[in-house]
Amino acid sequence: MMDLENEKIDNLVARLDELVRWRPGGDGSYQDPNSALSRIQGKTNHVVMGRRGSGKTRLLSELSREAEEKDVLVIKFGVEEAKELAYPDILIQILRSFVESFHSRLTEKPDLLTKDWFLGYSQKVTHPVNEYIKGKKRKELLPKVEKLRDRLNALLEESDEIDAEYQRSESGEKSEELGIGGGVEKSGKDARFNRTTREMSSESRTSLARQKENKKEKVERLLLDFKDLMEGVAEHFGSCIFFVVDDFYFIRRIDQPPVIDYIHRICKDSSSFLKIATIRHRSQLYEEKDLRRGVVAGHEAQVVDLELPLGRLDSINRFLKALWRGVCEEVGIEDPESIFKGQGFEQAVLASGGVPRDFFGVVKTSISISRERNEDSVGKMRVNEAAQQYAEDTKMPELQVDTEEGSGVERELRDLMLFDIVRFCRDIKKKNCFHINKDALDAEPGIKRLVDLLVDARLIHLITDNTSNSKRAGRYSAYFLDVGLYAHPQRRGENSIDEVAFWVRDDAGRLKNLERSPVYQPRKYGQLEELARRVRDKEVDLKDAILSGSIDMSDTDGKTQDMIDQLKLEMPVTTDE
Repeated sequence: MMDLENEKIDNLVARLDELVRWRPGGDGSYQDPNSALSRIQGKTNHVVMGRRGSGKTRLLSELSREAEEKDVLVIKFGVEEAKELAYPDILIQILRSFVESFHSRLTEKPDLLTKDWFLGYSQKVTHPVNEYIKGKKRKELLPKVEKLRDRLNALLEESDEIDAEYQRSESGEKSEELGIGGGVEKSGKDARFNRTTREMSSESRTSLARQKENKKEKVERLLLDFKDLMEGVAEHFGSCIFFVVDDFYFIRRIDQPPVIDYIHRICKDSSSFLKIATIRHRSQLYEEKDLRRGVVAGHEAQVVDLELPLGRLDSINRFLKALWRGVCEEVGIEDPESIFKGQGFEQAVLASGGVPRDFFGVVKTSISISRERNEDSVGKMRVNEAAQQYAEDTKMPELQVDTEEGSGVERELRDLMLFDIVRFCRDIKKKNCFHINKDALDAEPGIKRLVDLLVDARLIHLITDNTSNSKRAGRYSAYFLDVGLYAHPQRRGENSIDEVAFWVRDDAGRLKNLERSPVYQPRKYGQLEELARRVRDKEVDLKDAILSGSIDMSDTDGKTQDMIDQLKLEMPVTTDE
């Protein structure tokens, strides 16, 4: 056992804190799951899929580092910094960022007496003609870059003017609605004036909509100019270009197809390639309405999936163990396993759901809890406490942040769905795993989307998306309830959870223990909407309701507990068993 009260553990906790919030430019060894780095370096378009904390940003950072070493020009943009923008403004911002990067690359000069400086000087001496031609080409490209940058800046300024005019129109209409006569109906000239003002407001709205459509057309006309510039830059540097877009899911779903479609058309039939990182079920890469827009995953862009289903727990265990050893070596801990006792490490792997950031977060918290208890190592019980705290402090708040703006109804239904699943598994069946019939799920696409959103939020975890059961007909998807929602140490005796060892396989390689998991019968989407209407006015904090079975409710006021009990009565159990 290792004493947790020492400087190396202090450094470890600090390092884990950094890794939980890793940012581009961070250091540390990189573990490559599924050979993702070697795949994404290929000269084709790629879409990296993974939940929050699965390593998408780190993978793109490693791609940038290795690509630059191979003289590939990497142009990066993080959508989160512009996530408030709608289409086409978000596209204009991305294009402007790309053009700014072109300008920086064409004008940058190496520092005096550095390796790059000596290399450039050597090229001028040994290949003066080539360097002259390159200098001439650079002078031809810079005016094109600056012209395109100015046009994009003008379009963004136009956006600001349109928004300002819209705000003035809205403000004027609201003032007219309020009136100055205390609600007294106007007549004659005043009445005609009011009608004219409302009509002008309507005309103004139409005009603003027309201006926005015109702006989309202006952006469309820039495509060939951008493509021409891009090919000139690639030729000048003698390399291909990787356009890297991180956090693509922050773009509104309705705007994602036209944005990725535009960038894909820029890259098509060229030496430039698109590398996008996103979350699977928060992304819409393709649509076919009046026009076909977007990219078809697996055809026009290859998918690099950073997720491993929990059914492959052995592979997840090896991956996280390698990560853990690397982190411990960084701070001088020679025996990483000595920090845990019993099933502590294995429980931390389960509590992470296979997501590296969540693994680091749970381990960091469990070390802190163990130190508070004056313990010399981390066991399963402390990991469970940490998982519950991590779910409450990190996962549940992220669940609210990750919901798309303007989808309050979906957020409400999603939270109700989570409450229903947690109650079914934890409070009624007392199991940590459950099945859903695939046909039943496919028959309710709205419910399927809610389940997918909960998987993306790391509150339920996919074990396998296709399994059978000797006791039941049909095909099933199997899921694991997040440890933080069921495994608080105070759940003992008749309230304890039967933790299904779902990862155990029989001689044929099948997950034999999954048959012990109950079948959850999803509600109809309309039923869930009706339930939402009925509980909306009950002032129940669904977060408390979801977590209530995993925390001590003795400090919860009676009113809240009554509301939660009422909510349970409103939602009778649904199961096909």
